[in-house]
Amino acid sequence: MEVEYRYFNLAMIHEHRVELGIVSTNLLNMTEPEVRKHLWVKMRKILRQLYLFADEYDYFFKADDDTYAVVENLREAVKSHSPNFPFMVGHKWHVLCPGGYFSGGAGYLLSRAALKRIVELAIDKHPACPTIDEDKEDVKMCLCGQAVGVRLLEKFGETGVSLFYPYELQRYFKKQKASKFTSDRSKNVFPYMHRDKMGFSSKHISFHYVNGTAMYITEFLLYYLNPYQPMTDSSKTIQKSV
Repeated sequence: MEVEYRYFNLAMIHEHRVELGIVSTNLLNMTEPEVRKHLWVKMRKILRQLYLFADEYDYFFKADDDTYAVVENLREAVKSHSPNFPFMVGHKWHVLCPGGYFSGGAGYLLSRAALKRIVELAIDKHPACPTIDEDKEDVKMCLCGQAVGVRLLEKFGETGVSLFYPYELQRYFKKQKASKFTSDRSKNVFPYMHRDKMGFSSKHISFHYVNGTAMYITEFLLYYLNPYQPMTDSSKTIQKSV
């Protein structure tokens, strides 16, 4: 299934004609086994490789092969930021390290300046940047970034809310349904279903733990399903005049 996820992500990114480059761990001839305990040594190798192309791109987005990202929304969100400002952004967990860290599964974004600082000043150079090979690469990325002045942004774009979600979308609605059923079980309506009550922005960027089937379903709903729009009075007038 991992191969299917990776293929899907690459194919869909190209289909949406987004101007970006793609680096996958299987393209770098990694010798370490595909296990979590080697995540950090792999990430350090990836960062060094990306550094060679740092001046060719503005931003670098890391995501798992079971992450679904709406890249168009990601591009829109970065318009209000500068790639020359050293920052990272993603879904922040406020645990494990001072200042928190960004979920690797939900995906996190590095500006060009952030990538350069981490590679030039932190990895294998700064005492606060871990060198032990183990898991929790996302924690270590934030530790290394903060050590060299990379800003960790919790809110992104103009929405004022987190645009990255570390779980699948179903989890959110199951949780909301359970909590609402307890308090509103006498009512045949769930307030969280109203658009102004939902916990996601229309400019949301990513979800995690999205299996192969769910990726195709999400793709269909986002890019191929066009809800019918009743004709407005102005469109009726135009039609009559023709």
